[in-house]
Amino acid sequence: MISARSLQRRANTVRQRSIRLWPLFGAPGTIIASIITTACEDHDQIMSDLGKVWVPMCALQDLPTGKASNVFVNGQRFVIARDGDVVTVLQGYCSHMLYPLKDAVVAECMLTCNLHGSQFDIRDGSVLKWPMPMLPDTHERKRLRTHETRVEDGVVYLAWPARSADKVKIRF
Repeated sequence: MISARSLQRRANTVRQRSIRLWPLFGAPGTIIASIITTACEDHDQIMSDLGKVWVPMCALQDLPTGKASNVFVNGQRFVIARDGDVVTVLQGYCSHMLYPLKDAVVAECMLTCNLHGSQFDIRDGSVLKWPMPMLPDTHERKRLRTHETRVEDGVVYLAWPARSADKVKIRF
């Protein structure tokens, strides 16, 4: 468990990059969004430092088509989206207002947030539609974090930074 003091120290180091969510969440929301932003930026470094293992998630036929489903990996919330044989694990919250993406509509490899209609490509997390005028760097900054997946013999596998697949706990 991360202490409040540790969270405050981490938030102070990333204050310039924080997402301002004051009207929605107040001051704690700003701190939480800062930590989420930094955690996403650190993701690639963590993946390369630890290496990755392929973890079996579920049978392909068990995944619904047409909507995103919650999946918790070691307690972290993600969504898994399927469109035909394309399966992707993405961050569990919309990058627009941090709205949960559970039950978001998935069609033609496009995930649509239920809150404001932001749309993302499930293959790479890129922004396809934004609910307001976009600044030039919005496409890159607001893309959803995706995690490498593959389907083998009807089973969906997730690449995860761990020393052993036994250490990774997956819950739907």
